[in-house]
Amino acid sequence: MATMTMDGMARPMGRAMVRSAGRTSTRTAVPRGVRSVARPAAASAGAVRLTRRGRLVVFLALVTAAMAVASLGLAALRTPSVAALTTQSAAAPAYHRVVVHAGDTLWSIAGRTMPGVDPVEAIGRIRALNAMQPSTPLVAGAVIAVPTV
Repeated sequence: MATMTMDGMARPMGRAMVRSAGRTSTRTAVPRGVRSVARPAAASAGAVRLTRRGRLVVFLALVTAAMAVASLGLAALRTPSVAALTTQSAAAPAYHRVVVHAGDTLWSIAGRTMPGVDPVEAIGRIRALNAMQPSTPLVAGAVIAVPTV
């Protein structure tokens, strides 16, 4: 059984025409006294809907993962590699200690303790061994390490 609509088209029974803002659509008629059941909107392909708790869990998991990666990266940067440790221990020069006297300079100490080595290279080795900056002054009475030739 069909019903005739205002535009002259036949529609099946139980369907009603709805006009709004120039558009025409159909919807199923609901008997009186029966509430319509809301249907969830069709989710777009591949979309995931998360609750507030779900979003919080995902956020906390991402933050935890980022912190773990950052801490592992920092630990890797701080820990010298086995090859570096082996190279440093094998190449570590033997040294002896020298007491700085009044008027001593690195040049004079290098010339006195490392006679066969270029003084510029000797000063570089002394500075590296004692972790000295170019601006570090020598103080009389200080003890410094000098590489053995």
